[in-house]
Amino acid sequence: MLNKKIHILSTRILSDDLIFLANTSNILIDCYDFLQIYPKEIKHFQNVVLENSSPFVFTSIHAIESIKSLIPNLKTKKCFVIDGNTSNLALSLGFIIKGIATDSNKLALKIKESKTIEVLHCTTKIRRDDLQLRLQKENINYKVIEVYDKKINPIKVNNYDGVMFFSPTQVDAFLIENTLDPAKPAFCVGKTTSQYLKNKNHNNIITSSKSLALELLKSIINYYKIKK
Repeated sequence: MLNKKIHILSTRILSDDLIFLANTSNILIDCYDFLQIYPKEIKHFQNVVLENSSPFVFTSIHAIESIKSLIPNLKTKKCFVIDGNTSNLALSLGFIIKGIATDSNKLALKIKESKTIEVLHCTTKIRRDDLQLRLQKENINYKVIEVYDKKINPIKVNNYDGVMFFSPTQVDAFLIENTLDPAKPAFCVGKTTSQYLKNKNHNNIITSSKSLALELLKSIINYYKIKK
């Protein structure tokens, strides 16, 4: 346990279990939703998803949740997926994972190595184009369908000892109303988010070993144990 209480901001809502676990190590986490997620009506994408015969690509757990009711009737359940909560949900729902990676660039490499010639990316309008550009460069047919909407929700917050980020969009949302002191640790899930923050000239970045909130919390605990 840490000797003094550490106050951390999470840019998304965490489970009560994680909040409790953090508390046992004297880490107090305040959670705010800097992103609001809205699944699209199924009628807007149902036909495309049901008729798809190429592997799906899931880079967010929200995409899988948005098509969940269609899964029993899919032509194929093969997919490429980002590691962590997204891959765990895909497996639990019966998807056959052809490739798994920690970020979009590595996922593109997995798709290339599998000799897949076409994929369908279930995603949202607000997204990074890393995956699309890499696949198109490799002459892989990249198809996309928007299955959920994502809205930035800027919130002005108090000063914290550190901040937890789970996506580049949360970084953008946070920086609209707040500044991030260069010395303040930013705890990131995934290399994509870490690199995005680094590109904004923030260098005190700690990245979790896996794309899971629990692993990020472990990184926070270890960081402050070393610092004390």
